[in-house]
Amino acid sequence: MWIKKDFVEVLSTLGTVINMEVRIKKGTVGILENNEGQSSYIFDSTMIGKIQNENDTNYYVTFPGAFGLYIEKEDVEFIGQ
Repeated sequence: MWIKKDFVEVLSTLGTVINMEVRIKKGTVGILENNEGQSSYIFDSTMIGKIQNENDTNYYVTFPGAFGLYIEKEDVEFIGQ
């Protein structure tokens, strides 16, 4: 299905980013959080993920292989922009 780019931009400015696909570039640092605590994860290649949640400074992005990371919003590149 095709959607007008103008319509998508309006939605993204309203904060509707959940389930949007994003690109995370090689070298970006994310935070992995599990029952053992938090640890840094540095991307060794560019990856495509999907936003599942957000807070003031981070997106929680999941990736193929069933892992998710908190990534600073400024380090996330929306696909198609």
